[in-house]
Amino acid sequence: MSNETRVYRFNPSSAKQLADALTRNGYQFRDLAYAKFQARGEGLVVSLYNSGKLVVQGRDVDSWA
Repeated sequence: MSNETRVYRFNPSSAKQLADALTRNGYQFRDLAYAKFQARGEGLVVSLYNSGKLVVQGRDVDSWA
């Protein structure tokens, strides 16, 4: 399956809840310019930007979302 990208609007005030869920699922975090965080997991990269843009990239993006 090819890599895909999906962009969503996300409330930045819910960043901690998203980060907690990603942590529970084994995602590894790193800093990213203009972002609250970027997390890498099994075949996916999740980036939450300060603007509220949530970018999900990788395999099987639709089932993650």
